[in-house]
Amino acid sequence: KHPLLDARLPDGSRANATFDYATPFGHSLTIRKFTRIPVSIINLIENHTLTSHAAAFLWVMVEGMNVEPMNIIITGGSSSGKTTLLDALSVFIRYSERIITIEDTLELDLGSRQNWIQMESKPKIKDTEEVSMDDLLKNALRMRPDRVIVGEVRGPEAQTLFAAMDIGHRGILGTLHSNNAKEMLVRLRSAPMNVPEMMLPLLNLIIVTKRVHHEGGINRRIAQIAEVTHMESQVLLGNVFELDPKTERV
Repeated sequence: KHPLLDARLPDGSRANATFDYATPFGHSLTIRKFTRIPVSIINLIENHTLTSHAAAFLWVMVEGMNVEPMNIIITGGSSSGKTTLLDALSVFIRYSERIITIEDTLELDLGSRQNWIQMESKPKIKDTEEVSMDDLLKNALRMRPDRVIVGEVRGPEAQTLFAAMDIGHRGILGTLHSNNAKEMLVRLRSAPMNVPEMMLPLLNLIIVTKRVHHEGGINRRIAQIAEVTHMESQVLLGNVFELDPKTERV
């Protein structure tokens, strides 16, 4: 009755399993293991994922000079480094701030922070009640958070997220699957997210990650950092940083 399983193992690895009802030629088991020591922003600079200049800019945007942190969504294709970058950027949040993270399966690792609450959605199985990302986000807004971080925005929770920005929550961070900043805005407008056009400028920055293939393997790069603005009812995008195809540096 339930041929698909998405779960978390005791060591934090993600597991996905299927019965042959869904995979006709046999059962399957996929395990995604994560490094025990999270990748830092220094590691990303050393790996040429971004330059120190871009990292300094993002530091100011995330921290907000203790005045006005920016609302930021990281977007990109599958396994392009979105969650790794989100983890690294979370270091720029002040330790005094109360953080609530919301995920389908726990992946974020904010280290030894004490004022951090992790929330995880649960599917409906047998007699158990479903706890959706939207349910968790609505509840999180009642918990007096200084920061809300959403592991992956993909459904109706997008409307709640933008409503939170609209009522004054600042410094919201999240990830979303898409290939570039324009495509991400299209996805936000479309079902099942259905974010109203007039609310899109509440988002300040879009960071686009991508996988770059080389003879030696795969590298992950930040391809674009775009500012979201508006003129009357039209949403505008302006590149603050973009990938140089010659140097492959942003």
